[in-house]
Amino acid sequence: MGMVGSPRKQTGGGGGSHSASFLLGALLPTLLLFRLASDRVGERLASISTYTLGNNNGSSSAHEQMMTHDANLTDTEERVFPGLAELLPRVATDDGTVIITSVNEAWSRPGSLLDLFRAGFNSGEGIAHLLNHTLIVAVDPGALAHCEAVHPHCYLLEVTSANVSSANRFMTRSYLELVWAKLELQQRVLQLGYSYLFTDVDIMWLRNPFRHISLYADMAVSTDRLHGEMDRVCTMHANCCIGLENKVHDLTNMAADWKNYTSLAPPERRDSGRTWTAPAQCEESMS
Repeated sequence: MGMVGSPRKQTGGGGGSHSASFLLGALLPTLLLFRLASDRVGERLASISTYTLGNNNGSSSAHEQMMTHDANLTDTEERVFPGLAELLPRVATDDGTVIITSVNEAWSRPGSLLDLFRAGFNSGEGIAHLLNHTLIVAVDPGALAHCEAVHPHCYLLEVTSANVSSANRFMTRSYLELVWAKLELQQRVLQLGYSYLFTDVDIMWLRNPFRHISLYADMAVSTDRLHGEMDRVCTMHANCCIGLENKVHDLTNMAADWKNYTSLAPPERRDSGRTWTAPAQCEESMS
């Protein structure tokens, strides 16, 4: 699952934001998360509107009240996300875009998904430089330690759930708490004026997905399905797969297939007829 968001300035001096959802994995979970995030933003906007639509016959104007509200909100968010505002300028591209992924201790161990995620950039076509613009969000201290051992841009996101250090099953309480924490961080990134692409760490990047995202759409959703074309594949997502070990096993096979393919000269690639190894363990996990 991947989501793209960017800050948006509106005429008339009002501030706002829009998010574009770029679907690299399962459609329903992404749309559900996008809808919930929009609902929460709507609640925020509704609270602000009480200032702008209220009477101005008090000691302060509606504008002053809203500015005070925004200042208090910023102070609160700084406490929730300490150091984020200082870190983002070091990660962002020249146009202010940040790639964001998140890991827990289980997913960031040596030989686990974080290593496969980073290896995809290094073996992909012309995307190794994008690692320098990737912020890896650790949801527990163990994940932060693993991240800092291999990556220059790591950020610890405090999550109160007692079970975020292990792999969480879809729609469990710990899973949902983690989802909300990540959505709140993404909202803060937008408020700080940056665009972002959020990508799950069990997605292997092979080519640049930014080339497929419209710069002018408020929301973009990809429903493309891969039919095995190695000359066209952009990312590979280990969704529809239960169990960390199964994800690692089948993504490792994908990485080996890609390495064999890219070792060929361009004419040989077209004529090789190579295909991907079937994700046998992931398929079995869903049966």
